[in-house]
Amino acid sequence: MLACTQGHYSVVELLVESGASVLATDEDGHSPLHLTLLRLHGPEASRGSHSSSAATSGGDKNAVSKDVLEQCERIAVYLAKSGADVTLNDSKDRNALSLVQDHIQLKEQLLKFKIEELPVDCLVCEDEEAVVIFKPCGHKIVCPECCVKMKKCLTCQAVIEKKVFKDGTDVLSVVNGIRQSNSQDEAQRELSRKLQEMEDTLTCNICLDRKRNVAFLCGHSACNDCAQPLRQCHMCRKPITKRINLFN
Repeated sequence: MLACTQGHYSVVELLVESGASVLATDEDGHSPLHLTLLRLHGPEASRGSHSSSAATSGGDKNAVSKDVLEQCERIAVYLAKSGADVTLNDSKDRNALSLVQDHIQLKEQLLKFKIEELPVDCLVCEDEEAVVIFKPCGHKIVCPECCVKMKKCLTCQAVIEKKVFKDGTDVLSVVNGIRQSNSQDEAQRELSRKLQEMEDTLTCNICLDRKRNVAFLCGHSACNDCAQPLRQCHMCRKPITKRINLFN
């Protein structure tokens, strides 16, 4: 990121070839491509650029030399060619294309590398779509359920500081919310099941409508209307010699 803001093309190229991620972002959501293009708007717009005296021309401390601007344009195209997402928004909803509205030629070059993102299966379960973006490495290789316990990126082994969706929403907060909701739904279903069981034990199993309020000496019971015409227990077929009224 520092090499990008300073316009050091050869250093950026060396770092990318050595495995540096072009998708990494800082706390403001700035990718290396963001920082490169922000430099085109002047040193005050990009992080760390105020420390470079080489980037100034004349007596204006906010001026950016022509050489640095040209290098930044080269770097921007190189990053896009290397896989940088030109549609990725920072914390202020700015992407690479919006930052080059006044640089028509550069915008046309970046548009060539606009990624039409296709669905990718989760690297772990292979059933769900990989939609989780790891920060700071920027890799997107797993689904929300599979990412929960991950501490390091499976692709680059970088420590995962945050897991987000493309819009910046925290994945863990969403997953925990869904799990809590599912847990509550499961508890409600279990309670409903137990209430139904209790209701079944009190309901006459002949008419399945009225409550049991008459018991036989064999231990079985029924409602009064169903019990009156019975001569044998409807459950065990033992003769009914006595009917005992139950009071609920």
